[in-house]
Amino acid sequence: MSGADFGQISTVPLVIFLVISGIIGMFPEGFLIIMPFMAIRKFGGGYHAKHAYICMIMSTGLLAGCLYAVSHFSVSRLIPLFLLVSGISIAINSPIDHENKRLTEQEKMRYQRTTIVLVLAACFVSVVMNVMGYNRYSSCVALGVILTGVLQLPVIIRKIMR
Repeated sequence: MSGADFGQISTVPLVIFLVISGIIGMFPEGFLIIMPFMAIRKFGGGYHAKHAYICMIMSTGLLAGCLYAVSHFSVSRLIPLFLLVSGISIAINSPIDHENKRLTEQEKMRYQRTTIVLVLAACFVSVVMNVMGYNRYSSCVALGVILTGVLQLPVIIRKIMR
């Protein structure tokens, strides 16, 4: 897969999701979910589907599920707990190497540091928004981190089972 192909694969769900978010009047929420998700996932890694179209459908579907949750459910008191658990898991397990793109030891160290900084920044933004009373927006940022952690689980479980 060329760099251009990868760029299209990662950009298409982003554009579709942001367009849908805008159409339903939830662009800020969509933006706040997808930004930490894409930034952390880029350096932290996680589950990858074998085919690009499956990846695009899954990514768009999972992000849409997060948007649905934000719009239809009250902010759960469990979100900070899930954010904490996901943040710790991401920090410990990142980067997750992919068989199609092996990382050198130096890249692994750099990616892990970058991932930790991004997770801490997202957690900080989420907490500040919560303290300021922007609970819905705080939950969106948290869901971006949580979704990244969830997408690392299949790879972590597979690694443990070996």
